Amino acid sequence: MHNPFNDCNLTVIDSVMGSGKSTYAIKLINSRPEENFIVVVPTLDEVSRYQQAITRETATPNADTESGYKLLRDRFKFLAEQNKTIITTHALLEAWDYEALAILKERHYTLILDEVTDLVRPFDSIKGRDFAMLKNDNVVQEELQPDGLIKIVLGSNPYTDDQGKKLAFSNFVESVSSGFMYRVRDSFFIWVGSSERFRVFDSVIVLTYLFKGSVMEAWLSYHGDQYQLKSLACGLLVDYQDIGGETIKHLINLLDCPVMNRVGSGNKLSRTWYKHKATASNRQELADNMRRFFRTAGVTAEEAMWSVYKDQALKIKPKGYTSIKAGQKVSDIILSLPTDERVTTTCWLPINSKATNSYRHKQAVAYMVNVRAFPAITGFFQDVGIIFDEE
Repeated sequence: MHNPFNDCNLTVIDSVMGSGKSTYAIKLINSRPEENFIVVVPTLDEVSRYQQAITRETATPNADTESGYKLLRDRFKFLAEQNKTIITTHALLEAWDYEALAILKERHYTLILDEVTDLVRPFDSIKGRDFAMLKNDNVVQEELQPDGLIKIVLGSNPYTDDQGKKLAFSNFVESVSSGFMYRVRDSFFIWVGSSERFRVFDSVIVLTYLFKGSVMEAWLSYHGDQYQLKSLACGLLVDYQDIGGETIKHLINLLDCPVMNRVGSGNKLSRTWYKHKATASNRQELADNMRRFFRTAGVTAEEAMWSVYKDQALKIKPKGYTSIKAGQKVSDIILSLPTDERVTTTCWLPINSKATNSYRHKQAVAYMVNVRAFPAITGFFQDVGIIFDEE
């Protein structure tokens, strides 16, 4: 059993968007030049924003040219060994290996995590028969834990070919080795991040909104970690204020139109529905209703925004409210654009977008997804006795 966080070195700052959480973090870094900081943000745009605002010298593995390393993980370790203030993305946090964690602990870093990250997630790119093959080849094995969970661990045989190239299930095997993988109710595999990723830091500050009921809160409970919950008021850290949406609800108008909302009733608009049940007629209805909604709201294309799963954007795009064309890949045409260009050339935004002020000019939003927690996640926490509110 690890030594859990106490309520002094893990702080969660839970405040509404626009309340100044990032500004608070930047001022904190600038006021403590003697401390080593790691700042982890969702996007590269946010990396640039922090770099421009922090007065000390900063480094980012993506832009490193001194180390000579190709892998971002190795560049990160090179910079950490030099006590650099490092700004990086959530994706790299998951790639930290034990060597990187040892360096962070030795160098006494403070972590600022801007927005919660996916520490628990379903791993759905492997089927039961494929797992059985890996198990029979002794690449992975199952271990029954004292709490009744089935943990997946590495077997005695490596999973490589003669040239050391990646094989079909290399990502699964790598996830087994870098964190914790469990088989949940004989149907799902789930990766649970090691709490060691946070405990190597002298202190951790998490910037977020609506932390209670989040997957990360349940993850901390699973590991027995305590934290202090705070809010921001006029730029100052105060005891947590559970004000919900009181400060912003006067800015929001909901269009409750039964005709336009009919297509999303029940369990529709989920990822499974889009992939396996949505018909061409359903998709056309969604596109038509979005167009009708934006016209009713009286907004221009530049002021309109809609969101859906990336692989569905082309299928439900409303005429006149996107620049995506048939035959173009959304990821190549939209996500690769610089932020300033992206927000003026498309109305579509990925559903997992967060921690950005780039879309504050938008006036009408159509969210074409019925978000539910993955059954594997809720099942995992239920099996370990943790109440998880997926709403």
